[in-house]
Amino acid sequence: MVIRVTQGLLAAFLNAPSIVLPCKVSEATWRGTLASLLEVWVTLGFLLCYLMSGLISWKTAALLIPAITFISGILGLLIVPESPPWLYRRQREAEAFNSLLKIKNSRAAVEKEMVEMKMLDQQDTKKLSWHHLLKMINQKDYIMPMVISVLVASLAVFCGFGVVAIYLPEVFAMTGVSRDQYWSSVISGSFRLLFNFIGVTV
Repeated sequence: MVIRVTQGLLAAFLNAPSIVLPCKVSEATWRGTLASLLEVWVTLGFLLCYLMSGLISWKTAALLIPAITFISGILGLLIVPESPPWLYRRQREAEAFNSLLKIKNSRAAVEKEMVEMKMLDQQDTKKLSWHHLLKMINQKDYIMPMVISVLVASLAVFCGFGVVAIYLPEVFAMTGVSRDQYWSSVISGSFRLLFNFIGVTV
């Protein structure tokens, strides 16, 4: 139980940075797609678990799957450029400029975004306080997006996908399907992955 609670807390803390970082280092037109890819990677992770559990023993799978995801995550972090706003706010303007060049490949677009970052940074320096944030939350323009975001996140949790995904092989075993429980889970996970990709592209 303690391990599961710890795992849940870690997943919750990593969820937001996993969405925000790709959005910070990408073009505005790609941000929605990249944010949606998180669900694709979650489904892909479960699919990998089902597939490896059907081919090898669960003890071997329990060692290999974390190693594969950890190594791929580290390699991904080495490739992804640093967040330009993060660099700019730490007075590393030259590095922020170079990071934007990797994303945009256009000096004119980079210079325009540097000006925008400067303006936003000045606004944040002047206004960013707990009192100001609380006043923003109470404004009508911010309340509805926040309510919708919380509602969507809550529905995503309470729909039970996490529980079903974890125990899917056992569910198939208890229902008495003729096909192997793990391969049944692979088929189910493949369909979910397919529709995740369709949802990302829409």
